[in-house]
Amino acid sequence: MKLIALIAAALVQVIPTPAEMEVRDGWFKLTEKSRQQMEFVLDSACGLPDEGYTLEVTRTRVKAVAATEAGLFYAKQTLDQLVTEDGKRIPCVKITDYPRFAWRGFHVDPCRHFLPVEEVKTLIDVLASYKMNVMHWHLTDDQGWRIQIKKYPRLTEVGAFRTEFDGSTYGGYYTQEEIGGGLRRRKAYHRGSGD
Repeated sequence: MKLIALIAAALVQVIPTPAEMEVRDGWFKLTEKSRQQMEFVLDSACGLPDEGYTLEVTRTRVKAVAATEAGLFYAKQTLDQLVTEDGKRIPCVKITDYPRFAWRGFHVDPCRHFLPVEEVKTLIDVLASYKMNVMHWHLTDDQGWRIQIKKYPRLTEVGAFRTEFDGSTYGGYYTQEEIGGGLRRRKAYHRGSGD
């Protein structure tokens, strides 16, 4: 029986590795009816750090508990990682997790290699699923000026584009609306107060 438990534990992968994880025997089968047995509890007295959570999956229910919305968000990201590829089952586990580092960030550098706004949004989505909570977005450099400043339109007229060796034009910039609207809503999803 211990060998089966070891094999099961090796097959259950969560990124980043939780502080504590116990893989148990069995599966929670996902159906329309069983989804009603999924509970997400916000409990400020649960004793977990701000972004921490517990997640318990049994054959009959799924329960996540956290002290903050951010903790529940991270519990949901873990749950998404646990769902089998066919989307029909979740392994029975008990997880207690919390960040070991307050700042779990990534750096996006469109100055040198411009990324369309939809690609930046997708990147944020993927990295948030791995519980990253800070994005450093490098928007200005000698390689390119990527943020619209309405008072100084020449910054983007000249600095957002460059001529490549083959004579083609490369570059782009983000409008204030793209940054303020679409991307600010997505930034790091939950960081306590949502700042």
